[in-house]
Amino acid sequence: MYNKFYIQLTIFLASFLSLTDAYSSKDTVVDSLKALLQHELPAKSRVMILSELGREYIFIDIFQAFDYARQSLELADSINYTLGKAHALRTLGSALGENRNYMQGVKMLLDALEVFKQENDVIGVANCYLSLGLLHQKGGAFDKSRQYELLAMDLYRQENNQERLGAILNNISRSHTELGNYDSARYYITEAIKINKNRNLAVLSSNYRILAIIHRHLGDVDKAEEYLNTVVRISDSLEEKANSQALAESHLVLGDIMMGRSRYADAEVHLKKTISIAAAHGYLDLLKKAYYGLFNLLGQRRDYEQSRSMMKEFIKVTDSILHIEQENRLEMVQWYYQNSLQRSQVDMLQKEKFLSDEIISRQRISIILLVVTIALAGLLIFVVVRNGNRQKKLSEKLAEANSTKNKLFSIISHDFRSPINSILGASIFLKNHADKLSKDDLRRMSEDMHKSILNTMRFTENILTWARSQMAAIKPNPVNFNLKQVVENVLEILDDQAHEKGVNVNNMITRDYKAYADKNQIETVIRNLINNAIKFSAADDMIKVAASEKKELIEVTVVDSGVGMSEEMLDNLFRIDTRNSTRGTSGEIGTGLGLIICKEFVENNAGELSVESRLGEGSVFKFTIPSSTDQ
Repeated sequence: MYNKFYIQLTIFLASFLSLTDAYSSKDTVVDSLKALLQHELPAKSRVMILSELGREYIFIDIFQAFDYARQSLELADSINYTLGKAHALRTLGSALGENRNYMQGVKMLLDALEVFKQENDVIGVANCYLSLGLLHQKGGAFDKSRQYELLAMDLYRQENNQERLGAILNNISRSHTELGNYDSARYYITEAIKINKNRNLAVLSSNYRILAIIHRHLGDVDKAEEYLNTVVRISDSLEEKANSQALAESHLVLGDIMMGRSRYADAEVHLKKTISIAAAHGYLDLLKKAYYGLFNLLGQRRDYEQSRSMMKEFIKVTDSILHIEQENRLEMVQWYYQNSLQRSQVDMLQKEKFLSDEIISRQRISIILLVVTIALAGLLIFVVVRNGNRQKKLSEKLAEANSTKNKLFSIISHDFRSPINSILGASIFLKNHADKLSKDDLRRMSEDMHKSILNTMRFTENILTWARSQMAAIKPNPVNFNLKQVVENVLEILDDQAHEKGVNVNNMITRDYKAYADKNQIETVIRNLINNAIKFSAADDMIKVAASEKKELIEVTVVDSGVGMSEEMLDNLFRIDTRNSTRGTSGEIGTGLGLIICKEFVENNAGELSVESRLGEGSVFKFTIPSSTDQ
């Protein structure tokens, strides 16, 4: 049976487009679908068009694809359109998988597959098999991907759906290429090209990219170059609707081929095109490979200064792309968990409603059963409300736990990679060009590596300290200590850092205040606050550390005249589920955990931490700790 969606959508498109003169033969499917959304449409048609738009954007802009699919699912849910949900779930699963969220992607695809099977929608089932095969392929599970791919191929042939058959043949060829079965890969991709030549140019460009990679592995570099140039020509004709991933990878491989032929000018052109496309679409792996290729190319030209500059640019852009990708991925995952919880609650309530209807239908037997049923209905409502409250509390706890987990993963994947990438880049450069560098170059690089290592150590210390506090492994051990001495010790440690930035730090504490708290935890608080003040201050700015007695408490104040904070930043300052890290005045980076640790440690010691700040006018941090009774 043919997919109901494609029949309905084809009829609808044909009837609508025949009534509008805005359509021309040059318009793409994306253009046509977007144009339709500007008009009043039945809700079910909007669901299908949004889902199809999401699919069209999978290889153009993954985050746009996710957004269209999300809109489709939310609309389908609101009108209880089962088949529409299945299409939206499949698109969402594919989008999540393309963004490396494989487990969530597979879960959504299996949910969609179950609906298509219930609806006896053969093409829908085959499409899910295709997408499941692709996700397992990207995850490296090639045996599993082959199983799904062959199931999809058999169903497409059974239904004589040539367009879908061309897509699955492309994926099967890719699996064989990854496994090194080049003869089989070439057979399947040749069949795919025959089908796609007059149907889907974006998929055709992917076909030629795979064929080029196969020929390169077989040693026929000239043939590989010919097919890669074909990908470029097709993509240029499609303009912004091109398969940007295939185009970026083709330029990358062409750059590598040109490098092998010592055609450095041509190689540079292709690598720079890869960087432009990859940066625009967030293809992190391709971006890193292209920058590394330019790094080597400039080294081959003996342009060591530019080569070193390219490595720095590689680190900077990689850090930026990582941040953007991480934020988008975090949004995807958070939405997935929230949506899954909502769907679980809806399913539960639907089951409860079904049970209630069954009971009510049997009430008519007698008055006695009616009374019993009313009682049961009352009990059922009580159970539903109670379970609803429990589910809500569980959802909130789960959301909070997921938020904390995602924040920690975000910190580790983003903030650790930047200094580590910096160290790695410098070490690679030294390995390849150390004998060509001057003493000044070596000194500068060693200083850069030293700073990166110090940053990594600070990150590690903060994250481990925070993690231990979350596991209740850090408990306060209060003792009597001299606050002035602790501040002096901290300032001695941070003196080089302040001196390097030209920041003036004054200890205004003249009295020997006796505090009663965990000395190590309070020292950590003071060190973090002063370190932050230095981080966000510029040359000639002033930082003051002061203290005063307030009844049985000592109030410590750290004042700086640095960049300050906005109201929004202040609102999110101590939240673990919101990214609070910003760069310092000299580009310093951090995890955003330092202030959270400070707040927890102060409160562990029966104190309070507060902050006042205005953007451009500096900040004032204050915290209290108990004073010693042994004065």
